[in-house]
Parts: sequence; C-alpha cells; structure tokens
Amino acid sequence: MTNGPDDPYEHAAQHHSLLRSGHDGTPRMPPRRIQTARRRGEIAPVHRGVWQFRAAASTWHGQALAACWAAGRRLGSGFGCRDDAGPSDTLAAISHESADFLWGLPGGPTSPIDVVCSRWDRTHHHGVRAHEFTDLAPSDITEREGVPVVVIELTLLQLAGRKGVSVSRVERAIHSARRRRLATDESIEAYLAQHARRGRPGVRKLRAAIELSRRQRRPAESDPEALLLQAARAHSLGEPALQFELRDADGRLVGRFDGAYESDRILFEYQSAEWHDHEAAGDRDSRRALRAAGLGWVVIEARWWDLQHGGAEFASAVRGIRARNARLRQSS
Repeated sequence: MTNGPDDPYEHAAQHHSLLRSGHDGTPRMPPRRIQTARRRGEIAPVHRGVWQFRAAASTWHGQALAACWAAGRRLGSGFGCRDDAGPSDTLAAISHESADFLWGLPGGPTSPIDVVCSRWDRTHHHGVRAHEFTDLAPSDITEREGVPVVVIELTLLQLAGRKGVSVSRVERAIHSARRRRLATDESIEAYLAQHARRGRPGVRKLRAAIELSRRQRRPAESDPEALLLQAARAHSLGEPALQFELRDADGRLVGRFDGAYESDRILFEYQSAEWHDHEAAGDRDSRRALRAAGLGWVVIEARWWDLQHGGAEFASAVRGIRARNARLRQSS
C-alpha cells in the first residue's frame, strides 16, 4: 500500500491510531489487509468496523472517537460539513458529561462514554452510553481535538437538562465557556431561540443561568471565582464587580483584583494553598494589598474550603467591614 491521502496508516496517525472499514468516502483498509494485519497482531477490534493499532496506547480521546465511529457512518475529519444527511446517514457525536470534559467544563473524563444519535439510529456498544435526540442535525455537531462533539451551546443545554444540576452550576459552566471564548450569552440565547421547544429539559434553567451571567460584563476567570460570585449573591451581599482594576489618583494601575464592592471600598481575592506556596506570588500579592490599604481599601481573602461550603466566612467579613464603615460615617 502506498503512502498518500488514502493510506490507512496515515489516516490512523491523524485519528488517534484508529481505522474503520465499510464507510464510503473514508480511508479504510481492504478486507484482506485487515485480516493480514489481525493475523500479525498489528490491530485489534474496538467496536464493529473499528480497529486500533496495538502499538498505540489507548486514550480517552481515542475511545471517544471509536464510539462515534461505531455509532455513525459519516464522522471524523470534516464531519458536520454536509447538510444533506438523510435517514440512511447516522449522525452521532460525543455529548452530555463526555462533552463537558471534551469542552473543558468542570468535571473529568467519563466512563462509559456518552454519544448522542438519532432515535432510529440508537447504538449499542460496550462502554458507550447512547442518548436519543431526534432533532440532531449536522449543525449541532463540530469537532474538537479530532473528535466529533455537540456544539458548546447544546452541551450547556444538556447540562441544564440533567436532574440535580442547579442553575448555579450551569452559570459556572457559562462563565467557563465565556472565559475561553467558546460561547457568549448571545450565542447561547440564539441557539435556544432556534432549537428550544416547549417542555424540553433544561431550557428554563439555562435561560435563568444566562440572566445571571449577563450581570457580569467580564466572566469569572476561574471556577472558584464563579463560586465566590455566587456566594456573594447567596448571602444577599449585592452583585460585585468582577476583575476590578484599582487605580491611584494619577490613574496608575495598583492591581487587578478578583472582585470589588466599590462603594464600600472592599476588594476580594480567591486564595488557594498553591498560591501561598509560591513565595514570589505571595510577596506580590502582599505588596498589592498594602498599596490598596494605603488608598483606603480593604482586601478580603476568600478560601476554597469556605466557598465550597457556601462562603459564610467571606460573607461575615464583608458584613463586618460594612458595619464598621457605617459606624465611622455616623461618628464623623
């Protein structure tokens, strides 16, 4: 077999060491070569019609691509580019919790791997959890790290539709998507306007999360910072300004803080153990806090443990400073 665009070995090198057969228009090994390679022990079956080279290490991304190939016939590079899919064409892509991981939303790699496909094409393969979506269209699917996956807007809608998932968790996912420029509040709303139907799980919850996300011009720069924002709301402290830039009287930048209550002259930062373990970063943080104090501001440190448990300590500190400010105003 010669090297070239149709060389199965080259194709496997570009597709997580996987090969498939029986799919028109995609590089594949002739049956005799497959049998020869299997006898030599070069490849091993992953799913029906999908093989992996034994010399390659098995990865989550490879397993995800194999699951998609097993469920659909028109996947891989270029998937989602055609709009003429008919009943004979199977649409399938990574979805739900597996899509969360692939898009980098909070969470880890999942097992079994979630794949969404049309109802009449629902697949059954070991290690694959199939979900039915009768309205699945090529425009709902894109590619990330060489693996077909539902678009980020549909991923967020699926997250919102899961039982036990709160509006706060969905908002944190939106902040993550906004922060990495994967989506905007407007792109999510546009997707809902086009695809949401009455009674569909997650629509109301996702819309509620978008409304909360819209309150912040800048998204939280990390998941802990999103938790800090939500703790402020939960304790009725008011909506803080995220990523606040403090400047002196001459307009020079003193520092950028995770958030602020400007009218109270309160700044706050999320501080992890890793941050304090880094001496240079800790010194820089201390100098910045001292400069802020010299301008009449107070810096509060929010801790991960406290935020995980609702942020009561953070809220108590904010209320204490506000009470002190009120006493000072009354005495002056």
